[in-house]
Amino acid sequence: MRKATDNSGGKVVQNSSFGNNAPKIIYGFNNALRYKRFDLNVYFYGEAGRKVTSSYWEDWIDTNQNSQNLSRYVFDSFSSENQGSKNPSILAGSRGNGDYYLKSLYFIRCGNITLGYNVPVKKNWGISNLRVYADVNNPFVITNWTGLDPETDTGTYSYPNVTSYSLGLNITF
Repeated sequence: MRKATDNSGGKVVQNSSFGNNAPKIIYGFNNALRYKRFDLNVYFYGEAGRKVTSSYWEDWIDTNQNSQNLSRYVFDSFSSENQGSKNPSILAGSRGNGDYYLKSLYFIRCGNITLGYNVPVKKNWGISNLRVYADVNNPFVITNWTGLDPETDTGTYSYPNVTSYSLGLNITF
């Protein structure tokens, strides 16, 4: 594990930066495919190159928290009994100092998928168009993040994006 040091004999420098919390790349993709009476819309977005630590992760390894469960990571950290571990030693209240807990974050999230069908209608019903559809928001995310959600996991009280499903009917008179 590295710690930021100055040039005067290995003294730890406070508030040193190991990276930037702003993403290097933000991207998105949207389409509108149609075939005969069917339509399919898919929306993806994401980001890459952001350096982050997670308060969620730090809370799970903080052995000073007496009233909560700890991650398995704590039991595989370096100690006199576990000297072969790649994970640094966990001290009560240490809260992840240094760059070991700094992660380079990327994610690609499927924001929405909608599949629709335009039902053929007879004009004498008074309906000019009838469309039925199924829709899902936030169905999946591809990421290297180990916390709850790469987009919202910025603090102890983060909550992941909700996945929702809906069926709909559009009627045009």
